[in-house]
Amino acid sequence: EGIGYAIPITEAKLTLDAIMEDRLDGFVSAVSKSRPKIGITGTEITKGEKFTLGGVEYSAPAPGFFVLEISPNTGAYGIVEIGDILCSVNGVTVTNLEQFKNELYKCYVGQKVTFDIYRKGQKKTVEITLGVS
Repeated sequence: EGIGYAIPITEAKLTLDAIMEDRLDGFVSAVSKSRPKIGITGTEITKGEKFTLGGVEYSAPAPGFFVLEISPNTGAYGIVEIGDILCSVNGVTVTNLEQFKNELYKCYVGQKVTFDIYRKGQKKTVEITLGVS
């Protein structure tokens, strides 16, 4: 009596898209409130910020998400390296952790997602299959 329940439209749209595209197997995580993950831990980094990797000092060529750790048996394992700077998700530039998470959460478990990264000053694009958090 008098109790309501609201679903954020962004979650409703993701669920509807999953049903329409017949990809519910990979979408179960969103229904259970789990989020997609790539298996990295890190921190924000700003353009020009200095960091040392393997005894060599680097200057971040762009802002983004600086990788400090990669979990085994995840999508990022063997693709991303410690010290990489992730600066875009599916072509959308991310300059801080909040933007990174927002773009990642638009995706679904099992989806192949492209990331632009900087590795030791060189830009490259990698593709990672998302797991479940």
